[in-house]
Amino acid sequence: MTEEWKSEKKSFEVTDVRELTENSLPMLLKKAGKVTVGDGWYVCSA
Repeated sequence: MTEEWKSEKKSFEVTDVRELTENSLPMLLKKAGKVTVGDGWYVCSA
């Protein structure tokens, strides 16, 4: 596994789940399924 993603991370979509009060797993799984090879996605949880 390479670390080339680090230079691209500013272009990743960000999903902030810190304020959600419901189970966010189904939404996260749906979004994860849409991430294509070569793209990235950042989940902010802390």
